[in-house]
Amino acid sequence: MRRVLPACFAFILILGSFAGRPAIASQQAQDFLELIGYDTYIEGFVDSLVQSDGQLGGDGSDLSIAWDLAASTVFVPSEMIGEVVVHLDETLKQGDLEAAVDFYQSDLGRLVTEMEVKAQAPGMAQEADARGAEILADLIEREDDRLEAYTGLIEALGALDSGVVTAMNLNFAIYDGMSRSGRLPYQLSEAEILNLVSSQQEIMRSQIRNQLYISFAYTYRDLSDEDLAKYVAFLISDTGRAVYGSLELSMERVLSQRARDFGGKLAEFQGIQEL
Repeated sequence: MRRVLPACFAFILILGSFAGRPAIASQQAQDFLELIGYDTYIEGFVDSLVQSDGQLGGDGSDLSIAWDLAASTVFVPSEMIGEVVVHLDETLKQGDLEAAVDFYQSDLGRLVTEMEVKAQAPGMAQEADARGAEILADLIEREDDRLEAYTGLIEALGALDSGVVTAMNLNFAIYDGMSRSGRLPYQLSEAEILNLVSSQQEIMRSQIRNQLYISFAYTYRDLSDEDLAKYVAFLISDTGRAVYGSLELSMERVLSQRARDFGGKLAEFQGIQEL
């Protein structure tokens, strides 16, 4: 849940090998995700994705309707959380999970979770972007030390690289779906689509980096400097890195498959609208 919801999305995932690592019990993983409010993150992600349809020809267009249908069919929050739990079982050591639970049951852990849940709830994206941009501009003007703390958050969470991967994955699926639907004036091969999406990588990286700072500036705006430093310290600890490394890998796996499904559904539902 320690992520912004980027407006653009991702393609190729390089998955590491975790053979021989002891698994945790699924119920423990489920309880942990509930503790950190991961369901709110997933719901906010899906809401943000659905709301992106307005950029594709306007509300009510064939493509917009197909987008909404495909997103609601493929990106089902309860199913996605269940898949994340399965992947966490495969990648996360029980000791790391227990240590993370201890942190998030502490006063600071509960406080940052409450802030994150409020900021990432469905329908909050517009306010978070507008207010976050104002706060960030002020921090930059004053050269505030919190900027360095937010950089630490981004690095500890692997947020930038993860966001770019997600952006490229979904963009590939979208182009693929549109190409196969005949909505483009030309047909694109998979190699051509990959080259097109890859050419946008640096632009995506810049946009996502900026969005991360905006999101963190808004989310943690009322967190004291001392508590923010403690939170960053937890995230860069061995436990923090292990837990969020596994969580990010799990989410990337889930999005990788669903992005491909989304591209197919987008083409299919456009065909329905054209009948």
